[in-house]
Amino acid sequence: MVSSRPLAVSRINKEAFMKVILLLDSRGFGGIESHVMQLAFGLKAHRQAVEVWLLKDYGRHPLSNKLQQQGITMDHVNGGIRALYRKLATQTDAIVHSHGYKAGIASRLVCKILSIRCFSTFHAGERGRGKMAIYQWLDEHTAGLATSVFAVSQPIKLRLPANCELVNNFIHLPPWPMQLGHEVAFVGRLSDEKAPHRLLSMAQALPECHYAFYGDGPLLSHLRPAAPENVSFYGQQTNMEARWKNIQVLIICSRQEGLPMVAIEAMARGIIVIAFELGALANLIDDGINGWLVAGQNPADLTLKLHAWRQLSTPQQARMRQQARHKVAQTFSDSAVIPQLLRRYHAAF
Repeated sequence: MVSSRPLAVSRINKEAFMKVILLLDSRGFGGIESHVMQLAFGLKAHRQAVEVWLLKDYGRHPLSNKLQQQGITMDHVNGGIRALYRKLATQTDAIVHSHGYKAGIASRLVCKILSIRCFSTFHAGERGRGKMAIYQWLDEHTAGLATSVFAVSQPIKLRLPANCELVNNFIHLPPWPMQLGHEVAFVGRLSDEKAPHRLLSMAQALPECHYAFYGDGPLLSHLRPAAPENVSFYGQQTNMEARWKNIQVLIICSRQEGLPMVAIEAMARGIIVIAFELGALANLIDDGINGWLVAGQNPADLTLKLHAWRQLSTPQQARMRQQARHKVAQTFSDSAVIPQLLRRYHAAF
């Protein structure tokens, strides 16, 4: 696990490389995109030149405005491995850091040929099916071609057939919210591996709460007709900033997870996370101290934790919310993680 010692800027050879290229294949905004955005912002804040490249141009991307506002270039490869080769051949003073399976496979092959340092972060805790499973196998079994490999949780690290280092997901700490929201929320893709129907079970078991879905996906058409009156659907969000203030409790009810960015983002704002004990969530959540963890996969146990939260006094709730933010600031913030990533980059030269 990376430490939180401050960056010794004077000891870094800034001539080793000129630019970090963050590479991914994406058309929407989710956990990986949030991670890449936070990494780009953090590198720029540490005076490291950085660009974000997309393998394909799917049209206007949710990241583009956010990056542009920070003066960070977003570019497109617009092709496969050959197009990436041609584009990277002009970037011999750069290093590449890939995120996601398509970008990982392509960048490691090309960077190996061009002798460009390549780093890959593995994010996905869930296992794919069909074509996705083939991509994941290729991604994992070409990981050894990278200069360095990072994983955001121990289970992900253990399944990779290459030397791998744990690295925390992270965010830039937002301002402390002036108010506490009222919603019990699910934030993410409405797909089978995220098991969003479990929030409906909670809504039926504890109807005095108001529940909210922020996200879209193939299960939306099944969830909406089955939802009781105390459930709202707000659709896909390209920017959660305006929504966080409405949320009091975040529910993570997935079948599998790595270290979800949404949990860190919520806790940094004093939002209590109630989650199944998956992936690296136990490194983030101290049960009963700064949130709640549930062993197993029974939604009824999530409801019991929600009830326990509601039974706390106002001072007890305030203390737990402060503890949640403190944990993020201490271990999962950009000031804790970015300096360590910079050291890993420079150690490759």
